[in-house]
Amino acid sequence: MIDPTTAQQLQELSVRIARLEGENHPTWAPIIVSLAIGVASAAISIWSQVNARRQSRASALETIKSNVDAAKAQVETASMQLAPLVAKLNPTADEVAELTLKRQAFESIIERLLNAYEDGCRKYFNKQVDPTDFVQTYHQDIATYIEANKEKFAPPLTRFTSMVRYYDKEHKRVSS
Repeated sequence: MIDPTTAQQLQELSVRIARLEGENHPTWAPIIVSLAIGVASAAISIWSQVNARRQSRASALETIKSNVDAAKAQVETASMQLAPLVAKLNPTADEVAELTLKRQAFESIIERLLNAYEDGCRKYFNKQVDPTDFVQTYHQDIATYIEANKEKFAPPLTRFTSMVRYYDKEHKRVSS
């Protein structure tokens, strides 16, 4: 059952519609309204796409940052574990074996860190991250690792091709 107020409003609406149908309205008015709605819809759609891309780039940069920070924390922990063994002047055979194992683990952790930078550089070149933010955040770190470990980054055998590409193109551009 419809309450009396709603019934009255429906009746008034019906009367108004009937009056409008009886009048001659220019046909361009609905066209202009339709075009305005279409333009507004297109603008909102474009804005949404731009905003989604911006958020996606920020999210990708945060993922890179998280991976790099986690790997750096592991490097620091492994370095602290290596330090006492490296400092020993006359290590025992067990300490030498332990040092060997810890150095291998340390190298694996360094590879993980370099893989995080490699992933970041790949995303940089695929335009999945904001280039300005990436350069500000990682430019110097990448240059430092490449310059300190040239043997790991020597083409054509390196696995870190995106890092080398970044260094060759962007480091020279930004540093000059």
